[in-house]
Amino acid sequence: MPPGFPDAWATAIRRVLDTATRILVLGPADSGKSTLCRLLLEQARGADRSAAILDLDLSQKLIGPPACVTLGTVTRQGPVLRGFAFAGTTDPVAAGSLLLADAARLAACAAADLHVVNTCGYLGGRGLALKRAAIAATAADTLLILGQDPAGAALRSFATGRTVLCLPVAPQARRKTSGERRAARRAAFATYFADSRLVHLPDGPAIGSPSSSVLSPGRLVGLADSDGTERAIGVLDCADSTRGGIWLRTPPPPFAIGEIRPGALVLDAAFDARPVADGSGRPQQRLDAVGDELDRERGQQHAEKPR
Repeated sequence: MPPGFPDAWATAIRRVLDTATRILVLGPADSGKSTLCRLLLEQARGADRSAAILDLDLSQKLIGPPACVTLGTVTRQGPVLRGFAFAGTTDPVAAGSLLLADAARLAACAAADLHVVNTCGYLGGRGLALKRAAIAATAADTLLILGQDPAGAALRSFATGRTVLCLPVAPQARRKTSGERRAARRAAFATYFADSRLVHLPDGPAIGSPSSSVLSPGRLVGLADSDGTERAIGVLDCADSTRGGIWLRTPPPPFAIGEIRPGALVLDAAFDARPVADGSGRPQQRLDAVGDELDRERGQQHAEKPR
């Protein structure tokens, strides 16, 4: 273990590496979940265990682009993106059952003997219900819960038959500003689209929406192959209404695009995301700013409880 981390973290990591196969990391925003996940992956590689990271945080990503559930495996160079599912939003509540179904599917296909599952920091209200469902969806056998959030007791009550370890918040953890969160999303999108190019789809593959309005420039879309498996994401450039076909920007796809699945976000040239004006697109619900907005709702819920 690197210096500077709590002894309880080192003890917990040694224990779970000996016994666990699927570890779900939980805790409020900015408590050190991403740091703990990275340490688990590093220590697993040092212990000669094959490890995968399943990232359920749609906003502040450990691996891959935002608005997606992502799966990566660990190599000497770090995590490598192996698969993902397009949620179309950075709001876990809006993604809801779609996020959970994607989590279950990706967890089932991860080829590793240790799965580390990262989650977002929303623990209040509907966020707590999502965490309970995520425990089942990922078939987690071990929960690592960071911090002293009141939701921790509820999480422990959901974990019958599972190992539960409660750990202190990382000493290096600090509260991120909304600007820092936006910058992290921009950087993750920019990394994903770094090698992108314009792709012309002259035949205009199936659009996963009944409305042509979803073909607006800048719309973030999921790209599925002919079997319906999502393989990439893209940004719509334009739809040629006179000659047919669609232009979009995406990393060079090593597959034939069979379907375009519009999301609920628009990206600008700087990779800043905003909700589409008409509220359409996957998952066809509102977009909340994960982190500050959701944590504010959580704080209000606690404040409203009788004392």
